[in-house]
Amino acid sequence: MFLKFIPFLLTLFVLVSLVACGSDKDEQSTKSLPVVKESKAPNAKAAIVVSNDDQDEDKEHDEEDKDHDQDEDKEHDGDDKDHDQDEDKEHDEDDKDHDHDEDKEHDEDDKDHDHSVSIVDALGQTLEFSSLPERIVTISPTATEMLYLVGGQAVGRDRASNFPEEAKLLPDVGSGYDPSIEALMAMRPDLVIVEALTQARFVPMLGEMGLTVMAVKIESVEDVVNNINAIGKVTGNQENASAAVTDIETRLEAAGKIDKSVLILISDADRNLYAAKPSSYTGLVASIAGMENKAEGLPDSGPFPGFSMMSPEAILMANPDVIVTITPAPKPAPRLSDSIKQIPPFAALKAIQTNMVLEGDLALFLQSPGPRIVEAVEFLTKNLNQ
Repeated sequence: MFLKFIPFLLTLFVLVSLVACGSDKDEQSTKSLPVVKESKAPNAKAAIVVSNDDQDEDKEHDEEDKDHDQDEDKEHDGDDKDHDQDEDKEHDEDDKDHDHDEDKEHDEDDKDHDHSVSIVDALGQTLEFSSLPERIVTISPTATEMLYLVGGQAVGRDRASNFPEEAKLLPDVGSGYDPSIEALMAMRPDLVIVEALTQARFVPMLGEMGLTVMAVKIESVEDVVNNINAIGKVTGNQENASAAVTDIETRLEAAGKIDKSVLILISDADRNLYAAKPSSYTGLVASIAGMENKAEGLPDSGPFPGFSMMSPEAILMANPDVIVTITPAPKPAPRLSDSIKQIPPFAALKAIQTNMVLEGDLALFLQSPGPRIVEAVEFLTKNLNQ
């Protein structure tokens, strides 16, 4: 039985031998082939292909860029040139303004330093000033109004100085008849201006305290002119003073004269009547207006300087053409021009019968002797020359 499988086994052996020989031949063939190594190409830069049209465009662009650059350079050069010119001009103007300001400042300094003046005041004092006063205190309405009229300013005033309006803003030293010396000294004045007729007693005392004191007064039109000019000279405002004097003189001349007699009356708390004499400031108003003052020659009496007490009989004897009344008390107190008509004997007075009774302004006719005297005169001529 074994012999039965011998042919099959021989055949299988031959086949296995053939397969083995084929495998060896393939392996030898593989080993004999050359090995080719793969080589990498180096990275190439991207090439830009430029046609003729592109070259023309590039050339045109280059020229445009060149022209543009030249235009920009030219524009920048022009801007720089304009900027430099503007800066130079601005610097020149700044230098000019600076020089002008310096010149103006130097002129003002020179003005202060060169201000050497000498005046004789209303009390006959000779006063010398080597510089402009900077801290002026005026302790009477006369002084205050004259100072502001010429363009000056004060740092202090008396209580009655209420014109012009800006003077009301100043601190005051109390009454001009009894000012607070402590308050006055606290204002550190380099000039004090007083009224000669009512405040002369303060001059020696203030002088002993090291203060310069100047006195002014108004007893005539000449006093008005001289004292305004004096204050203008002391404060460096001579041109303003001259203009103010010219205006006052022109207006007084234009006002004209009044050909009538007058009594200017004021009353006290006891209803006594006092008439202004020609020597008083109130009487001066009537004299400038050319009126005959029926109180002339009477003695001083009563609380008002320059006034004389008159009885009802004396007033009836005088019998003036015009009566001007002054009421010291503020409203709503009745006006003297109304109450005087209620006195029975006065019904016989010519002024009352012809309705020639006027109420005068307290400040213009009594409290504030000064440059506004022209307004008081104009009040009379306007109401009586009709």
